[in-house]
Amino acid sequence: MDSILDMFAETLVSNVEVYRAGGTDSLSAVSDTGTVFSALADQAAQSQSPCLAPSETLPDKVAAVIAIPVVCGSTCTSVIVLALRDSSSFGVFEVWKPVGRYAELGLVDGYYSTLERFQNVSSFVRFERGMGLPGQAWERGHSVIHNDLPNHPGFLRAAGASAEALASAVGIPVFGEEFIATVVLINSGDIPIARTMQSWIIDGDSLVLGASSMHRASGTQESATSSGVSAEEAWVKQCLHSREASWRSSESNGASLAVPTFVGGKPSGVLVLSF
Repeated sequence: MDSILDMFAETLVSNVEVYRAGGTDSLSAVSDTGTVFSALADQAAQSQSPCLAPSETLPDKVAAVIAIPVVCGSTCTSVIVLALRDSSSFGVFEVWKPVGRYAELGLVDGYYSTLERFQNVSSFVRFERGMGLPGQAWERGHSVIHNDLPNHPGFLRAAGASAEALASAVGIPVFGEEFIATVVLINSGDIPIARTMQSWIIDGDSLVLGASSMHRASGTQESATSSGVSAEEAWVKQCLHSREASWRSSESNGASLAVPTFVGGKPSGVLVLSF
């Protein structure tokens, strides 16, 4: 590779930064991709809540940046930062939080590229626990993946997704001592945010692959096979043991990010994004 950032050439992501909190007041970078967005990562760590960077603060050729904290009980253990390149392709970041008097989730922040109609629909939607992708991630306590969005029965905004050619999505719950938010990342069919998404789930004493999504360079989408993901299991288990987000990269295999989730301080699953 000419640059470590060439690993993102087939995705809409332009950079990923991973930070360890470690119970201190300052963050330390554990990825090899720079610390451009360390201030945003610090904001997410201090608030223990996902946040998007204001558009006026973004560097050139960067369309959106989101920081997602990993929280275990009352402690933020790490923060991941995803940056999207300025592109004609679609990519969506959303943050859903409890709003109002009832147990409902409302959109509190988001990036939609040029998808104004989808953005408008989303701003008026409310999800109860277990409803829609944000509510399902809240109820299940681990990352939830929806493929084939235009036809997915659980994607309640499917009409908008069909019109805008959105392909797949993942909902990432953030729990502290109580539920905090669901972050939703939505892929288009041509250039995805991540080439592969895997949701690993704690099932009793076992770790199982609950759902996956894979995008090829042609834009077609298929489920990843068990043989293709079996090598991930040891790394995923180590991520759960450390209770921190994990990053690995190589010139031959690209890069992968593992994001654990916890409910009541106990591990519930790990999301793996490969670039």
